[in-house]
Amino acid sequence: MGKISNFIDNLKIKNKLFLLYISTFFIPLLLISLIFVYNLYNTLNKWENQQVEESFKKTESFFVNTIQAATELSSKLYVNRLIQNIVQKDFGSPLETYENYKQIGFVDDFSRIYSFVYNIRFYVENQNLQDNSFIVKTTNEVRQFQWYKQAKENSGKGFWTYCQDVIYKKDFLSFIQGVKDPLNGKFLGVLVLNLNSHFININLQNQIFETIIKYNGNIIFSSIEKENYEKIFIEEKIKTTNIEKEFFPLRDRNAKFKIIYLIPQNRLNKITTKVLIFSILILLVFLLLSLFLIGIFYYSFNTRVRIVQESVKNVVSQNFNITPSIHGKDEFSQIYESVYKMSVQIKNLIKEVYIKNLEQEQFESRQNAIRFKMLSAQINPHFLFNTIDNIRMKSLSLGNKDIPYMLKLLAKILRYNLTVESKEVPLFKEIEIISS
Repeated sequence: MGKISNFIDNLKIKNKLFLLYISTFFIPLLLISLIFVYNLYNTLNKWENQQVEESFKKTESFFVNTIQAATELSSKLYVNRLIQNIVQKDFGSPLETYENYKQIGFVDDFSRIYSFVYNIRFYVENQNLQDNSFIVKTTNEVRQFQWYKQAKENSGKGFWTYCQDVIYKKDFLSFIQGVKDPLNGKFLGVLVLNLNSHFININLQNQIFETIIKYNGNIIFSSIEKENYEKIFIEEKIKTTNIEKEFFPLRDRNAKFKIIYLIPQNRLNKITTKVLIFSILILLVFLLLSLFLIGIFYYSFNTRVRIVQESVKNVVSQNFNITPSIHGKDEFSQIYESVYKMSVQIKNLIKEVYIKNLEQEQFESRQNAIRFKMLSAQINPHFLFNTIDNIRMKSLSLGNKDIPYMLKLLAKILRYNLTVESKEVPLFKEIEIISS
């Protein structure tokens, strides 16, 4: 604890502020943001996966309901006694045929009422009937198809197959049943209900991701064209995450359908990724903004610290010419104002000391002058000069020349001082007296 305290005490204030920003704002904000982004990512990821699962379940429910509805519709036609009676009759005239066919005109209405139905065919063995959109006379070519043979062998049990329509020469997913007269067991023909591929494909296109439906391993319905499917997922080698579900219709356990949800990895969790990136960008913008603001504060703080520091240095170096104040009303302006007041007080104190010293020197000078006057007043100049001359003459009589010369100079200086007293004299006069 002591080391930490010493470390903090040794830091400059600006570094302490920066350390405070990092420890109390930046790091907590970063940790909270990471936790938030992590939880947001998991929540959105879970929600998006739920959306995918719900969409897939809707697709599955739609197709299962379509299969079931087609099976039920075929069963209603299969047991319809009116249809069975008409296909066993031999009509004598076209009018009679028209009148009887008119009674089963509701079959054609099914193609308009039920969007999943493309058409309904009843391939009949009775060669005396007239062909229309519903009733089609069986030919030897039709009898050779595998689906026709299987329907005849199944004795009324329906099944699903993917086959070509005899009239339109197009492939359809069809529910097929062989029809027999329940009274005499006579084989009447084969009932074929062709599903509307366009209707199913349109519904698949409304799903979030590309969807295909396979029958016994072959693609029969798809939200995209076969050519586009090969181009996107095979040629371009787009990686996908697939959701697959197999099911077997209740009326035909041998038919295996598989619904496949193709989710490109570049679109998987797309919304989650966008939200995540957006959240990170907001976080970065916020952090950059905070760094920008702390930078401005740091610059302002450092500038004011430098101004106060320089003012203190100027005062220490006896340079008291500093500005009276700095802008603002914070603690730095108060400190600077105190430094300025201190510099003014020191300056005034120095001035007072200088004046006092000057006055002291003048006082001492006056005292010396007074003492000299007092001394001059106590000693008569004539008496002093006479005494000096007697001493000088006595020395000369003894043959000593140095002492008389020095006494002569002393007398000259004394006479000069008595003459000048406190008057101002040129400097050369002073030098001349001293030199002589």
